[in-house]
Amino acid sequence: MKETGSVLHILGLDRFKITDLIFIPFFVAMYYKMEFFYQSMKIIRNVEIIIPLSCVIMALILIGIKNRFVAWVYYLALSALMFADVAYNNYYFRYLSVGMLRAVKFLFSVRTSVDSAVKSEFYWMFADAGILLILVIADFVIRRITARRKKLENDSIISCDNSDYHETTVLKKIAVFFTSRFSILLAMVLIFVIVINPMGNTTLKSVANQEFMSYHTKDVLEATGIYKDIEWKNELNGSIMKYEEEKNVPLFGVAKGRNLIVIQIESFMNFLINQKYNGQELTPNINRLLKDDTIYFDNYYQEVSAGNTSDSEFATNNSIYGTINSFTYEIYQDNHYKGLPWILREHGYETAVFHAYKKDFWNRDKAYPNLGFQRYDSRGDFKKGEKIGMGLSDEDMFDQVIEKMKHQREPFYDFIITLTNHYPYYMPYDKYNIELKKVDKNTTFGHYLNSAHYTDYCIGKFIKKLKKEKLYKNSIIAMYGDHTGLTKADLLIKKSMDRYLQHEYDYDVMLNIPLMIHIPDKKRNLEQKINTTGGNLDFMPTIAALMGIDKLDTFYLGHNLLYVKDNLVANQYYMPKGSFIKGDIIYVMSRDGVFEHGRAFDKNTREKIPLEQCRDYYKKSTAIINASEEILEKDKLRGKYEHYLYSAFDSPGSDTVKKH
Repeated sequence: MKETGSVLHILGLDRFKITDLIFIPFFVAMYYKMEFFYQSMKIIRNVEIIIPLSCVIMALILIGIKNRFVAWVYYLALSALMFADVAYNNYYFRYLSVGMLRAVKFLFSVRTSVDSAVKSEFYWMFADAGILLILVIADFVIRRITARRKKLENDSIISCDNSDYHETTVLKKIAVFFTSRFSILLAMVLIFVIVINPMGNTTLKSVANQEFMSYHTKDVLEATGIYKDIEWKNELNGSIMKYEEEKNVPLFGVAKGRNLIVIQIESFMNFLINQKYNGQELTPNINRLLKDDTIYFDNYYQEVSAGNTSDSEFATNNSIYGTINSFTYEIYQDNHYKGLPWILREHGYETAVFHAYKKDFWNRDKAYPNLGFQRYDSRGDFKKGEKIGMGLSDEDMFDQVIEKMKHQREPFYDFIITLTNHYPYYMPYDKYNIELKKVDKNTTFGHYLNSAHYTDYCIGKFIKKLKKEKLYKNSIIAMYGDHTGLTKADLLIKKSMDRYLQHEYDYDVMLNIPLMIHIPDKKRNLEQKINTTGGNLDFMPTIAALMGIDKLDTFYLGHNLLYVKDNLVANQYYMPKGSFIKGDIIYVMSRDGVFEHGRAFDKNTREKIPLEQCRDYYKKSTAIINASEEILEKDKLRGKYEHYLYSAFDSPGSDTVKKH
């Protein structure tokens, strides 16, 4: 009988045989696979610790699994997760979250986009798993041959083991169970020490947010509510904004009573506006519109979360961030909201959404009623027409929306979501109207320029039809890009943008989306450019002031950009949580979650900024996002709260409210 208390037995080394040496090539391959994985994930901080640590954790777990075919299946599953991580990171620049498993059902719908994000070299993630399978089969064959040769001897050993087993007490059985799997327990303890980080060690925090096993363990614990990082949870610093003061602007009520038409333009970036490429104007129709009764916000930035497009529209209509945990429209579909659709309904507006795609995509069909939209026309409500990319072309979609508008009761609020300018931006060749330089042909950058140019053409045609159908003069038309279209995480895209910009492509350009508010009014000159930093959350209070809304009796986290001169945009997606944009300052939180490891630069000079100048704004950025998360998690606008007006600077956790 084996001594279960021996060191060799506890470590599982008493089972070691000379034939186990055949697994050495696998462990060598695993090390190089880890190097390739973290390189693909673009992780550079503490990587000299992280790579060996991942190898040790993996080895301990595999050693503890007695059945080697089971061990291979487990490792294959981990390799598949690593493959998914690098593919997701190639666009969103972050690990895949367990919360995003809710979005798996949508993958087939965006298959072209997914295929474009997956690079052929990512399949190397499975190479060492293939080596392991070959070695496991070889080991199985060797052991079978050896067993036959020593059958009599092995039979006596088994008989002896069985007799010992029957004599073993329950406590000894438990001891045998745990000691035989000690290496797995050791790996688990190692992971939990890193994740929990009881001493608050900076290096452990850095490792926990970057190392593969630690990150996903932490992610699962947070998703299940077992563990949660609540740093700066209650430091809100006046995140709930005061509309009564900020509405006092010269243009207050300039569009009162008019129809509101909002166009959320898919993947539309600000660098396109008023710019030429190879001597060709990229957005001629929008450029003309900017010279005619249009307020243009050129320092406007995306504030999306895990739901990307859907969270852009959520933040725009509610002045609240979507959740980082998954897509907001599903996990918070039943929350009570009081954003722009509900507020305008109180003022006699009919509210509608037009989007020529699948009705249930991002769970929109279930989320929209609670957001206050009375009507939702999706793909099935549009006639068949020209298809580009994922669905009905923007040109056909706009034409049909005009026909629908003609039968609406005024005033109405119509929220229109375009689709054609969607990654990977493939277009029919007869619609490629931007002549590309040779270096940009057959690149995502080149496809994007032509796709965006086409959408600009469709918007120009839409404006003309609004005029023709006499829907133009009594409307206010707001347009903005929902999120970036060209991620710097893709090195080929970054190289193209570096060349086009003639400086390094960074987040100041990548996250910069245009906001244009067009108010037809020949009696006054409304054309102006506003440089104040803003984002999706600022849309609702800004548009409410223009439409003469007297009060916003709801939670909201944005500002009226016609009033404020100094504003901060907090980020938690693409740039990690804690990042912010404020004026010319861009602070990018390090992916390991350590403030001191972040970087800050001036977007005009491209020069570095001392980090200490950013600490207070980093805290405020984190606090604003935490406030938003708390509003969602606790459904703060439901029940008694829906009958109250919150004081302008009350914390979302405060019970200090006043009746309206």
